[in-house]
Amino acid sequence: MMSTRSTIARTLTAVALACTTLAVTGGPSGATTALSCKGASCVGKDPADYGCDADAVRVAISSSRDWESSVRLMRSAKCSAYWAVGVDESSCCGYSVVKATRQIKTTYGWYNQRVQTVSHSNGAGSRWTPMNQNTSGDRHQACYYTCTTWES
Repeated sequence: MMSTRSTIARTLTAVALACTTLAVTGGPSGATTALSCKGASCVGKDPADYGCDADAVRVAISSSRDWESSVRLMRSAKCSAYWAVGVDESSCCGYSVVKATRQIKTTYGWYNQRVQTVSHSNGAGSRWTPMNQNTSGDRHQACYYTCTTWES
């Protein structure tokens, strides 16, 4: 009876260890899978988490009059997405919102299809919004105390 319990215990321990190893390494080869998205599947996601910041280019920038804050409109061609980055150089107090807006053209004019926001409070640093998709004919704008121009 003792040997059967010991055998079962050893077997369960080995199975648990094997499952833990597979979960930690991402598979038998030890490779991990990188997150990826494109277009609509990027909406609401963090550009850094999905590798969209790797090929990002700054499309537009706007700064406050005192140069203590600025906002950048970023685009990733690989991910077909835009997002906003708000940068605060002051260490002062306050609360504000970084905003990325996507507009689509309709027969009645421009329509705010999606607005992504992230709060920014108390001190220097940068914050970025989740992503908006980009399709032909869209236009995008970033705001943080000031706004960039609309970019297509």
